[in-house]
Amino acid sequence: MPIVSPQVPLLQNTRLPVDPAIAVPVEIKLPDNASLPNVGVHRSPNVSLLSNGPGGPAGLGTGSEGGDGPGKGNGYGPGFERGFGDSVYRPGVGGVSNPVPIVTPEAEFSDEARRNKYQGICVVFVIVDAHGYPRNPRVVQSLGMGLDEKALEAVQKYRFKPAMKDGKPVASMINVAVNFRLF
Repeated sequence: MPIVSPQVPLLQNTRLPVDPAIAVPVEIKLPDNASLPNVGVHRSPNVSLLSNGPGGPAGLGTGSEGGDGPGKGNGYGPGFERGFGDSVYRPGVGGVSNPVPIVTPEAEFSDEARRNKYQGICVVFVIVDAHGYPRNPRVVQSLGMGLDEKALEAVQKYRFKPAMKDGKPVASMINVAVNFRLF
């Protein structure tokens, strides 16, 4: 038995029909204050449909067109057109080419890994800026035994021909596989 009659508009042709009532335990007293928002009201300032934030028509955060953050489009952060951060693009999406490695120094083995004859592949996520320099590298597939640190050191020394979009160099995000192999 509802304590207060519901204050939500009756929606026609709903996908999941629900009785227009809110089940509340008897011992809970709802505040009688007209300035409080009505939960479930279609045009409530605190509830937005198709979105998990103030952005619209869908998406998270303040962005528009499905973004996760303040950007436009379905990218992350303040970028746009599937960009990440400040317009960092994903190669292969929206006409963005892959960055081309120019300088790729070999990663050194750690002493511990060499002693234990430990080998494998460490994957490093990196943003290649519009000048071809690696930025913000981080390990996404770890090996341990000091090899992760050695992989990061090597990737920071890499140089690339940057990714291109519409004939202009742009920042892009890539994964670099650093192969530690004993011969």
